Amino acid sequence: MAEKLDLEVEKILETGVEFLKEYGVPSSAAFFYTLKGKFEIDPFDFRDKKMAKKRLKKIAKKHQATMVITMMDAMITKMSGSLLDPPYLLKKVIFAYGETKTESFGIAQEFECNKIGQIEFGNRIFFPVGTGSMTGFMTRAYC
Repeated sequence: MAEKLDLEVEKILETGVEFLKEYGVPSSAAFFYTLKGKFEIDPFDFRDKKMAKKRLKKIAKKHQATMVITMMDAMITKMSGSLLDPPYLLKKVIFAYGETKTESFGIAQEFECNKIGQIEFGNRIFFPVGTGSMTGFMTRAYC
């Protein structure tokens, strides 16, 4: 496999950012890398996470995927403020997460709509290996 997981995840996140800038709404998709090439399912429905994970496993197994990358919008919590402030603030993000049989990598790009309806981007958050809503689906796909 010539592709490097973290670089591919970053490329996917950038396409999500560009889509959000152009259309004003986030996109959701799943990208499968196989020995025969790469293909995408766009849009991919992540509303039922259990069903989405099951479907990702099935597709990965069927096509003998070597890497799977997902992109979705999500709400995450982030520590902020002093001890007197609410401990967590919800942030809207575009979340790109990738996994191979041996590693995982995720990045979230914060965004919000300002008062006049324009998209504003915040911090980019890099997630440690082994985190994310789909963690482990590739490593368990072939069991």
